[in-house]
Amino acid sequence: MRIHKHITIAVVVALLTNGFLCTDLSMSPVEIKPGEKIEVRLKEGKSVVLAPENVVLEFSKVGTDSRCPADVRCIIASEAEVTLRVEKGGRSIVSILQIPGLVITPYRGAVVEEFGYRISLLQLDPYPRLDERENPRVYIAQLEIEKLP
Repeated sequence: MRIHKHITIAVVVALLTNGFLCTDLSMSPVEIKPGEKIEVRLKEGKSVVLAPENVVLEFSKVGTDSRCPADVRCIIASEAEVTLRVEKGGRSIVSILQIPGLVITPYRGAVVEEFGYRISLLQLDPYPRLDERENPRVYIAQLEIEKLP
């Protein structure tokens, strides 16, 4: 029983470090029925395929991250800009979604609709801290994907 617990923890850690919340979504398409929603966590540069339309959703990059650090008092909370690329049948659309700093998450204000899907940026991690020295950051975007009816 103890061995199974360690194996389970190792599998969860491996999946999270690959950039996905529950499974490695890049290996097989994810099917979302009309009206359904799923949440995924993607690392910067990773993508997910949405079936049956074979829509590719990629978290391309973080353009800027000027959010006020969590451990500092700021006059302006500022924001982070996330670039998403949505592709279907060779047609590619690039969208920039902004998430403000010091906002309660999940945030519901950054939304794009493309190819029959509504994609919302709920959270961007890691949230900046003043004492952070990690460079470059490994960003993870938490996205909600809804198949439109």
